[in-house]
Amino acid sequence: MFARRVAQHLGTDHTEYYCTPKEALEIIPELPYYYDEPFADSSAIPTILVSRMARKKVVVALSADAGDEIFAGYNRYDYLLKHAKKLQTMPRLMRKAVAEVMESVSSEKYSIL
Repeated sequence: MFARRVAQHLGTDHTEYYCTPKEALEIIPELPYYYDEPFADSSAIPTILVSRMARKKVVVALSADAGDEIFAGYNRYDYLLKHAKKLQTMPRLMRKAVAEVMESVSSEKYSIL
């Protein structure tokens, strides 16, 4: 509803689609075809739905998937940038251990403040 009001305010085209639980479940078996690897991101289903809707009107569309990685949107990247010089002075084996610990902890646990 908020997106509809923003679109009206800006005078842009707006399309809404309400996915049923059945439709979402039907997409799950198709995910390996689209992602070609194990993929456990809940954004996969809405991405497929948006892609299908867009295909009805356009031939090429760019998605924002992976934008967090490219623009360092995850807290762990900020943490690494903040502490990179210190980490480089550590022996390689210790850096590897630190990396393994960081991978095992959710990025939401890091505080960059």
